[in-house]
Amino acid sequence: AQGGTGANQSGSGGSDFHQVAYDPGADPETVRARIAQFAEENLGNTDYAFENRKGEFGPRTWKCNCFVRDAIEAGGGRAPMLPGGKWPIQANSWANADLKIPGWKVVSNPLPGDIAAFPRVGDPGHVGIFVGGFGRTVIGAGVSGVGYSNSHLLVQMGFE
Repeated sequence: AQGGTGANQSGSGGSDFHQVAYDPGADPETVRARIAQFAEENLGNTDYAFENRKGEFGPRTWKCNCFVRDAIEAGGGRAPMLPGGKWPIQANSWANADLKIPGWKVVSNPLPGDIAAFPRVGDPGHVGIFVGGFGRTVIGAGVSGVGYSNSHLLVQMGFE
């Protein structure tokens, strides 16, 4: 099942989600469920905190895109990477509904496990995992680690 498709409304204050890309033959509901489960199991994890080192991400760096990459991979999905394959794409790339991310599409009706992001002018923006629930709940990495994110200005990506 897919979260519904929608037009880019990010410029008009609306929101869209990106669905998660997954390997052909994989069950999309299972992939999404595992991504959402990873996000929920990591609530409170300080490894992704701004001040800490997490893999190739040094201290004093934002790690929301690292968290999303790890969640996607833990769920069996394919995380989009920057050229060279070392770094995951930044939140502002996720949040740009006009940017074509191979294997991904923008949707308006996200399902738990889809990706949610919002752009910010002058910084990398923010990205997290939509887990559903009241208020369209999103889990992402922030200053102190993994926690719930504000989701009112989000662009959402999901399964294609």
